[in-house]
Amino acid sequence: MTQELINLEKEVTKEKRKYLRAETSLVAKYSPISQEEFKRKKSLYAASRTTSCVESQLYEGTLDHATRMVLESIVRLEQKIDRLCSLLFSGEFHKYKYTGEVVNISGGGLRLVSPVNLSKGSYIDMCIFFPPAYNNPFFVIGEVRKRKAIIKENDTNRSKYHLGVKFVAIDEKDREAIIRYIFRTERQKLREARLECDG
Repeated sequence: MTQELINLEKEVTKEKRKYLRAETSLVAKYSPISQEEFKRKKSLYAASRTTSCVESQLYEGTLDHATRMVLESIVRLEQKIDRLCSLLFSGEFHKYKYTGEVVNISGGGLRLVSPVNLSKGSYIDMCIFFPPAYNNPFFVIGEVRKRKAIIKENDTNRSKYHLGVKFVAIDEKDREAIIRYIFRTERQKLREARLECDG
């Protein structure tokens, strides 16, 4: 195992405890849902899984690093397809009503710029689109914890809203992937800043 991978694992462990935030710009599709819908759907988004024979080999240490990484990606993709099929065939899959921008994110939640105001305590069924390398998309249910009106600076002068959203139903593997995205994004920003200073 390389030193960089060991360092990343340590960072991920720390992030699980603290949930550091990263500034970003991601697209999110979402719809408000009732408390009853939340109770019905949360198991689909945060389902516990049985370990397959492929997954058990991943953790036995018998595979080299590159093979393990490829197999982990395949297993995650299969699990994501299973979840999409569950949503589709249960009649729970629907078109999202709104599109917003995620302006910062952590393993525990995000800040969403929304065209609609939602009250504190509201539940949101969300689909977050990350860059292609991150097993798109991520499905979560969030709860609105904070809200603040802002005026978008453009010709329409329409109000938009900053919503602080806590993840209340999320697959833990997706949470880990979000944490990895945060650290990679932050490392990239540091590299770019160093290049600017050196140039």
